[in-house]
Amino acid sequence: MIDSHRRLAVIGVGLLGGSFALRARQCGVVSHVVGCDLSAHVGTTAGALGLIDEFVTDPLEAVRDADLVLVATPPRVIVEIMERIAPVLKARALVMDVGSTKQLVHDVDSIWTGPGFFVGAHPMAGTERTGPDAAHASLFDGAVTLLTPTEHTDSWALGEAKRIWEALGTRVQLMDANRHDEVMVTVSHLPHLTAYALCCVANDVHGEYPEIEGLYGGGFKDTTRIASTPPTLWRDVFELNQANLLAGLDRFDARLAALRQKIVEGRWDEVEADLQGARKGRAWVLYTGDERST
Repeated sequence: MIDSHRRLAVIGVGLLGGSFALRARQCGVVSHVVGCDLSAHVGTTAGALGLIDEFVTDPLEAVRDADLVLVATPPRVIVEIMERIAPVLKARALVMDVGSTKQLVHDVDSIWTGPGFFVGAHPMAGTERTGPDAAHASLFDGAVTLLTPTEHTDSWALGEAKRIWEALGTRVQLMDANRHDEVMVTVSHLPHLTAYALCCVANDVHGEYPEIEGLYGGGFKDTTRIASTPPTLWRDVFELNQANLLAGLDRFDARLAALRQKIVEGRWDEVEADLQGARKGRAWVLYTGDERST
């Protein structure tokens, strides 16, 4: 049974924050939602779409009477917001973030002074669309939410965070924050970086062959969809997880160079073996070893 969280404050009413608000109300986790964002236009749009009941631009005002707080801002400002809101929280207020890097969990631990509780969270759900008009209640259905507790995380707060995310339709796993940032390079950060790089190649080719406009196969469209996500967001992610990202790039570069050498030398059986291995690697990540191809 989920504890009553009648009042939710969402700081950053975009795709994730807005979808959380919709689903949390739909599931009966909350009954009143306060939205907070720097842009008044965001508040107007979110209100018109029924994502929130009221809107403020000051995070301190938003969280003052909240039972549950979701910080869904760009990663760069999460720690700063946590430091500001911690002293004014009500007792037993639960605060979560949705950041896709989790070094911030240790940073928040070091400055947390509030009467409330903080649990780091990363729902692995999203689209290339942004803003409150991209929010929808089914965004989290079947997704994995990673919770990243530390030795300082309150056991009640962790249990409550787990119950809330499960109520929203996600499968919850616990993961160490440092391990989270290592793993996310392969399944999230490196794919985004390579999608951006491929689109940069397309820009270069367009200069020489303008007839490329409008010509694309399903592979290009599928592979580059995530390159439509906001560059400012991913600049933050790449910067905040720089060391792990560089290690992942080294691994990727080595694998690509080895494949290139086999192509140069015409070792086509080995190329095919690598492609078969790639299919198996995809299956392990997407289907836990069930070797389906989609």
